[in-house]
Amino acid sequence: MPHPFIISPCTPTDAPELGRAQHTIFQSPIYRTIYASVPLEAQLAKFTKSIATGIAEQTHPTPGREITWLKCTTDDNEIVAYINWIYMPTGYRVEDDHQATVKDMPAGTNLAVIEEFYRVARVMRAEHHGRRGPHFLLSLLGTLPKFERRGAASRLIAWGLERADQMGVPAYVDSSPTGLKLYEKMGFRACGEMMVDLGRFEGVDGKEGGLGVQRWVAMRREPVKREGGADGRDDE
Repeated sequence: MPHPFIISPCTPTDAPELGRAQHTIFQSPIYRTIYASVPLEAQLAKFTKSIATGIAEQTHPTPGREITWLKCTTDDNEIVAYINWIYMPTGYRVEDDHQATVKDMPAGTNLAVIEEFYRVARVMRAEHHGRRGPHFLLSLLGTLPKFERRGAASRLIAWGLERADQMGVPAYVDSSPTGLKLYEKMGFRACGEMMVDLGRFEGVDGKEGGLGVQRWVAMRREPVKREGGADGRDDE
């Protein structure tokens, strides 16, 4: 029987736990490269501050950007997974992209790598014609390792897709290779890609730790006309 996970909005008090979760979940080569010289305490402070800022922004939407942070928890309030959906009613605009600058990064951050990652992400998002109109962006999704493959991520994704369907707009996600199968299962299809060659940067050994060319796939899901809402069932 599926675990009775609960979906609810994130609140500012969740930020420290979500910051710790982000450090645990996101250990891809590019994350390890960007933060390799940053002490753990500084990493956690950065993640917590960034998430707290995003959660606070939920109550202050702008004409070009409406943010939703959701968490999936156990019945005793342990965080299982979390997601950040962004609705862009006027389409993608660089000036509204939270990845447009590298301000407030902690000392020791590999700024050259993160600037290149943000640059290629902006180019990919701006070049896709479909993103010039209203759409949802799945900006961030994470599941704690001990809760993987129990349906939490699918339910959080379904929440946003139901709203995209109600509004008749597409949804986008920029996926790492590990997320492709899940997003395809949820109806997303590849529409572009971006790459960062970590081996080009000073201080990065492309032969160690699986570094080298890192790839992400831009994916789009068309709105679906529904008879009713999403069923919210966990994965098999």
